[in-house]
Amino acid sequence: MKVYRAVWFNVFLCGFTINMIGGTYKRFRLLWIYLGFGITHVGVFITLLGAGMTRNFGIEGQMTIPET
Repeated sequence: MKVYRAVWFNVFLCGFTINMIGGTYKRFRLLWIYLGFGITHVGVFITLLGAGMTRNFGIEGQMTIPET
């Protein structure tokens, strides 16, 4: 799809990542109470990192699997 290759989508992805980093930095404390908060946000960061890498460095292709 052309939506994922659009410039505005990349700007949205970068803005969302900066927003998540800022919000996490502001609210995160090194206490066990916030362990779930930290794990959730690390998971979102990894997802955004993967989306950015796929968008900028991904190669589209097809794999043919023969039926036996």
